[in-house]
Amino acid sequence: MLSAPSGKGSEDIEAAVKKLSLVSTSSSMDDDQINPFSVLLSICGQSAPSVLQDIFSRGNILVGRSDSETLQFTLNGKNMLIKTHGLIISIIDFTLSTINTGDSILYLDLSSDPDLFKGPKGDKQSETYRRMKEVTEDCWEGSCPKTNVLWLIYLVDILLMKKSFERTTKHERDLRSLKKRLDKYDSAKEAVLDPFFTDLFIESDPKA
Repeated sequence: MLSAPSGKGSEDIEAAVKKLSLVSTSSSMDDDQINPFSVLLSICGQSAPSVLQDIFSRGNILVGRSDSETLQFTLNGKNMLIKTHGLIISIIDFTLSTINTGDSILYLDLSSDPDLFKGPKGDKQSETYRRMKEVTEDCWEGSCPKTNVLWLIYLVDILLMKKSFERTTKHERDLRSLKKRLDKYDSAKEAVLDPFFTDLFIESDPKA
């Protein structure tokens, strides 16, 4: 098993999503608001190049509070700086991922576990597994960054499905539009350049 440590006070996204308040990225936020835009972008930032393809459930993504107002990460060799809105995101379990260590490829052959792809029809996570199998052609050793995009789509679906937080019609429309555009991207690195995330970037222009 390969895992990463979680921060103190973090909670899984299944719990955190119940507290989500869909506010625009330019709005002020109080202590009870979590900006889902930051959640999605932070996950984009953690995807690849080391992680070639991710499989995770809601319980594998931890959302915690951070005193830092910005987050720095590297994309295509360039340092990026984004607004965090007081969030820190951790992915804690990479057991089913394909990872390039630089010296070798670490992966789990998911074709040896056919039950993984037999989940209920219409279940978002089960459908994502099946889409992954389709795009990888059931070959789990190589690089297939499209799978990261599938999980971003999955997270957008979760945000759209949860009715326990306030959101405007515009917010929901923007998320649905994002979902459609995500499906056209081949990697999370492409997805992070989507106009949806533009207002989160500061000082650095991701397209420069």
